[in-house]
Amino acid sequence: MKKPLRVQQQQTTQVHESDLRARWFRIRLEVDPRPNVSPAAPQANSDPVFLVPNRTELGPGIPVKVYAPVGRCIYCGATEFILGTGRKLSEEHIVSEGLGGVIVLPEASCEACAKTTTKIEGNILRTVLWTPRRHLKIRGKKRKRDERTFPLTAVVEGKDVPLHLPLNEHPALLFLLRLQAPGILLGRPEEFSGIAGLWMQELISDSINEMRDRGLPSFASPSVDTVRFCQMLAKIAHGFAVAELGLDGFKPLLLEQLIFRELAPKENWCGCYHLVGGDPEDYAPDDALHVMGWGVDQRGDKHFLVVPLRLFANLGAPVFHVIAGELDQAQLERALALAKPREQPPDRTPAEPQ
Repeated sequence: MKKPLRVQQQQTTQVHESDLRARWFRIRLEVDPRPNVSPAAPQANSDPVFLVPNRTELGPGIPVKVYAPVGRCIYCGATEFILGTGRKLSEEHIVSEGLGGVIVLPEASCEACAKTTTKIEGNILRTVLWTPRRHLKIRGKKRKRDERTFPLTAVVEGKDVPLHLPLNEHPALLFLLRLQAPGILLGRPEEFSGIAGLWMQELISDSINEMRDRGLPSFASPSVDTVRFCQMLAKIAHGFAVAELGLDGFKPLLLEQLIFRELAPKENWCGCYHLVGGDPEDYAPDDALHVMGWGVDQRGDKHFLVVPLRLFANLGAPVFHVIAGELDQAQLERALALAKPREQPPDRTPAEPQ
């Protein structure tokens, strides 16, 4: 399998307590002058491997995986793409084609729900993930969109100055949220945020230092709408749960509570972290571009269907956990029967000398 670009530089930034309830985040970078020292030799990665139960992987070289047709909209239950037309439901790409998604659920979405989920994905793909996808050469459907230059916000004397730069002059920067576990698993009140920090990745070595060389020592990343980001993760998790366990294989929790929740344009809301969370620990990069799976988490007398999800896994990106639904006893027994044997961690014991 051909692997995308590898890790160059990585760090986690902490979020101030006063900002935890904010809906939008961005990273502002101040680039110091280049140190007059030789670069350090790369170190072997000692982070633990993240084992994904019932694993599915996506990325270059991995063939398209097509599940059995559903025949009902996985979001609202409709049986036609447009009511009264007899037209079949559209296929659902569980991970957007714009992220290199290659797992498909046929006859699974009506027109109205497809418009809603496309809007959610587009909000993230066209902002914080736009230039990273181009640097990583991830392309979805061909669009009539001018991509000769890409937006960048320079910070000059404390003021934002919008610019447009060609891709080869644009900082190759990817940043994602780093989240605590979903609030529903911890008993955390919904008005409390689940953000643990922000994860940043330089995709091409020295691309950030070169900004100072171009006279732009201070610049800001695009803003990420945290609610839309959680809705995108929820959309992926719900579709994957249906694909793996069936539309009747669990009681969905994400639809009304998150994916189709209406928010005012400037409304702050921390309830998205009730069902969407993550693991704040670092894990070693994976061979696949994205990985996901599913498992069961028991809390008291309830059994939750959890979808672990790791976008940009090959870059060592954070792990997210999404609560797709609850399982009754019959659904639990069926899920356990479908579960694959758990992976074993790779043996990292040094080989004996010959």
